[in-house]
Amino acid sequence: MANTTFSGPVRSENGFETIVKNATTGAVSKIADVNGVTGGNSVTADAAVESGALFLSSIATDGFVMKTYQATVSVANAATTGDEAAIGFPANFIPMFCVVRNTAATTTGGNITDVGTAGDPNAYVDGAVLSTSAAGAQIFACNGVAGVGSGGSGTTAGIPLTPDEIRVTMADPGASGASIVVTFIGITFTETLDLV
Repeated sequence: MANTTFSGPVRSENGFETIVKNATTGAVSKIADVNGVTGGNSVTADAAVESGALFLSSIATDGFVMKTYQATVSVANAATTGDEAAIGFPANFIPMFCVVRNTAATTTGGNITDVGTAGDPNAYVDGAVLSTSAAGAQIFACNGVAGVGSGGSGTTAGIPLTPDEIRVTMADPGASGASIVVTFIGITFTETLDLV
């Protein structure tokens, strides 16, 4: 077939093949196969001829998905900080709000002041005042440098440069110790490849 221009879609019930013809022998070799019948809507390149011969152009669709992350932090008697037991903070997660819950009254009844990481103790919540004289919870906008809430610069987009455990800073809880549950509410960044 010669070069032909169509004004509508090119349609075939049995797929399309891209071929090359040897100028000397006249032998025809298949390079790629677009098949919507057998093979389940597949597009394949013939490895025997030239792997990767099929070029697909694409656009990316960016999106955000709401997500939560929860960490439990223990603060021992005579300590003013406690760290999450293991690193679990999700990749590409941008926290917007942080719910801090003290599970039981502490002996000293001080305040929880900051939530961050071991490397940056106030990265997510900076300057909170949550009394530990009774069990309770409070929600805070993530206002530290790794948050995007009011007052925060969001300079690290919610993602530590090096993954790190969540850290809670508070007054010495006394003999009772403290168990603090931190729940982050935020978004994850997604990218989907759309073939065009």
